[in-house]
Amino acid sequence: MLSSSSGLKASDIAEKMENPEHMLIGHPFNPPHLVPLVEIVPGKNTASSAVEKAVAFYEALGKHPLVLKKEIPGFVANRLQSALFREAIHLVLEGVVSIKDLDEIVTSSIGLRWAAGGPFLTFHLGGGKGGFPAFLKHLGPGMEALWDNLGSPRLDETTIQSLSEQANSSFGNISEKQLEEERDRRQLSVLHALNEKK
Repeated sequence: MLSSSSGLKASDIAEKMENPEHMLIGHPFNPPHLVPLVEIVPGKNTASSAVEKAVAFYEALGKHPLVLKKEIPGFVANRLQSALFREAIHLVLEGVVSIKDLDEIVTSSIGLRWAAGGPFLTFHLGGGKGGFPAFLKHLGPGMEALWDNLGSPRLDETTIQSLSEQANSSFGNISEKQLEEERDRRQLSVLHALNEKK
């Protein structure tokens, strides 16, 4: 049995099941009709055969299933997205950058780099001939120093109002349908480029 829950753990769902070995999470990433990732998260009692069947099922649908090694709230993609979004909100609230400019910064830099290689491969290549160890030795301390200065905004009424006003100003005059079509076209172009290397 598969659940697409993004908050409940398979182990918790399976507690009252007669066959807990059949329970696991199959968590897609939005928009699911375009994004290939499905995080498969077995519970503590999930049978390996159930995991194998889930992987085969999603592969048959043309998805990219990835099995997590342990349960964790939010899974992996949502946690990474949340961490980046938290700092994005902080930078906007501090007046460092507008919502629109922040989106352009991401799509013109780390979004592009990470789509092509992910953070670890990106930084492995950033280490030059010494690879990832050289990156950590030379650039890691500067990056670590930034961690202590990252923001921790709260989604209170003032924050929600401020962000909503900027979002409406940036995107409110464009129809949702037009924004979705443009997003879909761009994501399909990226996926097409990524699939060319396979």
